[in-house]
Amino acid sequence: MKRFIAHFSLAVLAQPLPWNPTVSSFLSFDESFDFTLDDGCHYDAHISGTLTPVLFGRDAGKKVTPNLDISANLSCPQMSTLHVDEHVSNTEPLTREQVEALISRSATMTSETTERKCNYVPTIRFIGEGVVGIGVEATCTKPRS
Repeated sequence: MKRFIAHFSLAVLAQPLPWNPTVSSFLSFDESFDFTLDDGCHYDAHISGTLTPVLFGRDAGKKVTPNLDISANLSCPQMSTLHVDEHVSNTEPLTREQVEALISRSATMTSETTERKCNYVPTIRFIGEGVVGIGVEATCTKPRS
């Protein structure tokens, strides 16, 4: 009876293979965008910080850990300016799509007057290695009596 001894070796790649669509590099951001909206309001935001790729484990190359500062302003006629400042860090690893949604939620603002209540939700996308503000959706309703 013959015996075969198999030898296995495990190689750990520090960089993903080029045909594998992954997040393989540290990304740093310092981006601003602004929009004038149909209702006469002006929305501007600033996003700065980093996305660090997960390099090991089942999330390697697929997820990132964010460390971001998000600041946004909303100026509307006959209303005081609204402002938000958020710092996002120490989260679980997230996909780029989850980070886009997280930034959008952090930069969302709500204005309310006696005539209406409006939510201003920015659309954020990662394009290449940059973050881009695509637009701001304003959804308004009449307040309940």
